[in-house]
Amino acid sequence: KVFDRLTTTTTTTSTSHSQEFTIVGVVREQNDEDEKPGPFGNWAIQDADILLPNETAAAFYLRAPQHVEAGFNSVTVTVDQEDHVKEVEKRIEALGFNQFSLVEIIKTVRLNVLMITFATAFVAIVALVVAAVGITNTMIMSVLERSHEIGVMKALGARDRHILLIFLVEGAVLGIAGSALGVALAWLASIPGDAIAKSIMEPQTQTPVKGSLFLFPLWLVAGVPLLVSVITTLAALYPARRAARVDPVTSLRHE
Repeated sequence: KVFDRLTTTTTTTSTSHSQEFTIVGVVREQNDEDEKPGPFGNWAIQDADILLPNETAAAFYLRAPQHVEAGFNSVTVTVDQEDHVKEVEKRIEALGFNQFSLVEIIKTVRLNVLMITFATAFVAIVALVVAAVGITNTMIMSVLERSHEIGVMKALGARDRHILLIFLVEGAVLGIAGSALGVALAWLASIPGDAIAKSIMEPQTQTPVKGSLFLFPLWLVAGVPLLVSVITTLAALYPARRAARVDPVTSLRHE
């Protein structure tokens, strides 16, 4: 009955081929709740009236002489490992066929991700440099404002290394506290950001996105404060050395 509904406008003589098949099951109609094929999935299967095994369908298709002469429009080749895709592509091209694989798209996506990663890393480095300069400037002003305090500590017996250590610890604590606060704010911002990103991606991919798109691994959560504390400590090195060289007599006289 399916083939009886087919019509043609050609005036040439056509030959019909028939074959009996055993129905082994009936597929229900597609509904909105069913998972949709991916961007490169088999969308045509949703509108198919009959589903045949690959070998059976190919044999039935090739019963027509014109199909034997024309051959198939396309063939899907599946490799066992991703590393073998390039080799299979070269062998297909050597046979005189055009080939297309998702590897090219994946390469483009990876290149785009790599460029975005470099761009964000550059922005992060600039932000760290600006933060380091800001911390250096703040601590220099702190040294100037606390000259009397430093002079009193030296007059009471504090040595240069003690003053140096005070300002270095102050810079390290400032970096740890600031970076920890930044990571916490980033995690809070990722909650609505994850929902917004999924709402944009899922209609385009027709596939539900599982899990979170924003990852906070342990090495990142622990490594960022450690790295920033090192940077802020180095930024506080010059102000700390300047504070250690404060003359207590001069600082107390001008107070």
